[in-house]
Amino acid sequence: MVKKKEKSSEEQTQKKEIKLSFEQVLAMYQQNQQLLEAALSQESFINNIIAEIDAAQNAIREIKTSEKDTSILVPLGAGVFAYAKISEPESVKLEIGNNYFEKMPSLKAIERLEARKSQLKTNLKEVSKRKMQAITSLSQLEKIIKEAQKKMAQESTPGVA
Repeated sequence: MVKKKEKSSEEQTQKKEIKLSFEQVLAMYQQNQQLLEAALSQESFINNIIAEIDAAQNAIREIKTSEKDTSILVPLGAGVFAYAKISEPESVKLEIGNNYFEKMPSLKAIERLEARKSQLKTNLKEVSKRKMQAITSLSQLEKIIKEAQKKMAQESTPGVA
């Protein structure tokens, strides 16, 4: 009968060394740069949606306090506006997905928008974590690249101490 040798705690905690070529480290650096750029783009996109939700909530509150048949200017895009009258200031239509809309009381719409905003803020936290991980990795890789470049420069200039 053969007994398995238990690994000592020292053997278990030893770090393994992995050797990478300079090109592999550069590739990792570029990949992390792309991850950072994607995270920054997602962060900006989410922040824009949150700002749009805030503006919509404020507009709903403003409309809710207006009187029936109040005239307003409605933006159509590209700097074009149209006059409109508010026929039901106490309700709005909220997109519920795939270009489907549901008529609902203003307060319920504000609550739904708040729930969307809350989910977006959760997503934003996750994106921020990925962004910070990419920044940390880039920082570490920059140090490795600088050390490697310094070592390569020393090797290419023989006779200089």
